Amino acid sequence: MIYDQDTLNIGATFIGEEHSILSTLIRLQLTKSNNPLRIVVSPTALTIIQSGNILEDFKRSKTAFHQSISNSDLKIVGTIDDVEVVMDPYLSENEPVRIIGDEISLIEVKNIRFI
Repeated sequence: MIYDQDTLNIGATFIGEEHSILSTLIRLQLTKSNNPLRIVVSPTALTIIQSGNILEDFKRSKTAFHQSISNSDLKIVGTIDDVEVVMDPYLSENEPVRIIGDEISLIEVKNIRFI
């Protein structure tokens, strides 16, 4: 799957509507995945998910600071459909979103805009 903001033509009235499509793609992949355990995102993808949280399908972590996963820089930042969303601060802007379970699904992220 590919999230390419340049090809979105949904008649959005504000940028958050375009950003909400990434969460929709993630939820679609979750329904196709066998036993999804974790969603790994870049800082940029996390910003898009938070910006596009129109349907409130992304639930932020309840802790004041993002919870670290033991001995790593990965941060638990919330959930989508009860699947843990983890942010890896070292992933680049165009790094795909990874859905990790019995298999790994990727959602490619391209041409990001915030205005």
